[in-house]
Parts: sequence; C-alpha cells; structure tokens
Amino acid sequence: MVSRGESFPVYNDDFSKKSKLSIFVGYYKPHWKLFILDLSCAFGIALIDLSFPLASRYSLQRLIPDKAWAAFATVIVLSILAYALRGFLQYVVTFWGHTLGVRMETDIRRDLFAHLQKLSFRFYDRTRTGHLMSRVISDLFEIVELAHHGPEDLFISIITFTGAFIAMIFIEWKLALILAIIIPVIVVFTGRRRRSLSQTSLDVKKKTAIINAGLESSISGIRVTRAFANEDYEIEKFLGGNVLYREAKGLYFRAMGIFHAGMEFATSILNVLVIGLGGWFVMKGTMDYGDLIAFTLYVNAFLQPIKKMVSFFEQYTTGMAGFERFVELMRVEPEILDRPGALDAASLRGDILFRNVSFSYENDVAVLRHIDLSIAAGRKIALVGPSGG
Repeated sequence: MVSRGESFPVYNDDFSKKSKLSIFVGYYKPHWKLFILDLSCAFGIALIDLSFPLASRYSLQRLIPDKAWAAFATVIVLSILAYALRGFLQYVVTFWGHTLGVRMETDIRRDLFAHLQKLSFRFYDRTRTGHLMSRVISDLFEIVELAHHGPEDLFISIITFTGAFIAMIFIEWKLALILAIIIPVIVVFTGRRRRSLSQTSLDVKKKTAIINAGLESSISGIRVTRAFANEDYEIEKFLGGNVLYREAKGLYFRAMGIFHAGMEFATSILNVLVIGLGGWFVMKGTMDYGDLIAFTLYVNAFLQPIKKMVSFFEQYTTGMAGFERFVELMRVEPEILDRPGALDAASLRGDILFRNVSFSYENDVAVLRHIDLSIAAGRKIALVGPSGG
C-alpha cells in the first residue's frame, strides 16, 4: 500500500477508469514510430532465422548430391549476406529499442513526479520517502525493461514459432504433430509458475521499499542517532528489514528456479524426441537425412520462441509488479483540488487571518486547538518550538 494502513481515494480519471494494461499501452503512443521500427526489424530477424533451415535442406537434398557447386556457393554467399543484414537489424533493435524504453521511462517518471507535487502534506506525513524513491527509480527500471523487450520478444516468438511449426508440418507432419501434443503441457506449466513468480516478485518490491525507507530515515537522522547513542537500535531495525528482503528474494529465486528447471527439461526432451523419432522415420524410409537435419534446425528455431517466452514471462512478472505500484500511486487523490473552471490567481497581497483553527494528523491526536492568528501584509512571523513537540 502507499500509506501506512490507509487507502487513499482515486484521483486521476484516466488511471482509475482504464485497466493497467491499457494505461501501459498508452505510453507507447507518443513513440509509435520507434515502436513500429523495432517490431519491423524484429520481424526481419525472425524471417532470416526461418529461412536458413530451408536453405540447408535444399542444399542437402539437391545441390550437394548433384554437385551443383555454383548454386551451392550462391546459397552460402546469400546466407552470409542474410546474417550480415541480421546483425544490422539486431543493432537497430538493441539501440532504438532501448531508446524507446528510455523515452517511455522519462514519460512515466514525469507523470509520477508531477502527480507527487499535487499530493497533500498528509500523504507525505504517512508515506516514507524511501518508499517513494523505490517507486520512482527501481520500479521504473523494470517497467522499462518490459516496455522494450516485452513486445519485441513476444512478436518474434509468435512469428518464429508459427513459421517453424508450419515448416515442420511440410517436412514430416507426424513428427510435428507429436511435438504439438507436448507444447500445451509446457504452456500450462508456464502459466501456473508465472502466477507464483508474480506474487513473489511483488513481495520482493515491497521489502525493497522497506529497506529504502529505513535507509532514508536512518541517514537523514544520523545526527540525532549519534547524539543519543542510538546506533545499536538503528542497526537492529535495518537488519530486520534486510532479513525480510533476503527471505522474500529467496522465495522468488526458488520459484524462478523451478520455472527455469522445468522449462529446460521440457525443451531438452523435444530435441531427444526429434532425434529418436526422426531416426526411426529415416530407418523406415519416410524421411531422409536432409529432412532430419532441417527438422532438427527447425526444432532449435522452435525452442527459441519458448525460451524467449520464458524471458518474457519473467520480465512481465517483475515489470507489471512495478507498474501496478506506479498505477496505485497515480490513483492517490490530493485532498485539495481546484474547482472546475477555477481561475489562476494573480499576484496576491493581503492579510492572513486564522479564526478558531484546529488541526490534527490523526483524528485523536490534536496538534492545534482553536487557534486565532492575524498577520498583516508585509509582516514576517516565526513559530518557534521543539521539533516534534
């Protein structure tokens, strides 16, 4: 929660009425050209990856047996040029994709900082500065990683997965069908483990915010701590938060370890099945060695989207956990809002007058009781008293 045990009412209509995903997608709109460029280059990379197994199969079945040296050399040269183009496309994806992410990060941080300027003093009385620093800095970094790599990895995965599966059907549909039966098992496993990762990731962020808040409080009050020889208490308090963070991180790593171990086992089994069943088809005469090699290459291309999806789910888990905390903060309502149609105040000069003013941070803890105060224009008044008194 943003506050210590208290919920604040919703403020921003856009943030309150829209889903978190639609809010997230909305930050792509100002940078849609970079987004299209990133996905276009990713599409080119996927096409090149899908074309090489076909070229290899054609060479093994036709060109090499026929000793067509010129045609085979042409295929090799074209493959080299294609991978040179792939390297350029990868540069564009890396450079401009990260640029897209940074621009979205600055937009999100701009909105968050502007919103923080509108919140009431009461909000800051109840919210630790360290918690806010964690949301403005560390949470946004993970959001940006998702913003850049998420759509790109998802797009490449869909294209490569679909293209590789279609190609495998044309090579040997029975073997492709066997692999297709295993994929839903992997998908179900991924979905179940993602929920566990999401919960543990959110818990880690909360514990990180606790540590940041403790550091901010301890460092800013170091003079008071030293003056009253209170170092042992501050160390004990910090170590308590540090232990909670370690335990939360341990649960996250355990969930992540189960997830990655399961995915590695499943993807490795696919290779074993292809070699085993493919060898059987070759011995039966329904496949040749060119088909088997091409099928094996396509399985590797087939596995890459699965591994990218694993990375995507991990990024989605951490990124959306951070974005959820961002949206939660953006939905906090300032206690003082301008009325609709309010006019901008010009330069003001006049008396300040308080009559029977009372104030409290909590309903049962009064700070001011029935205060009367008059300050004439141009006068300076100082209220002096002990800090916290």
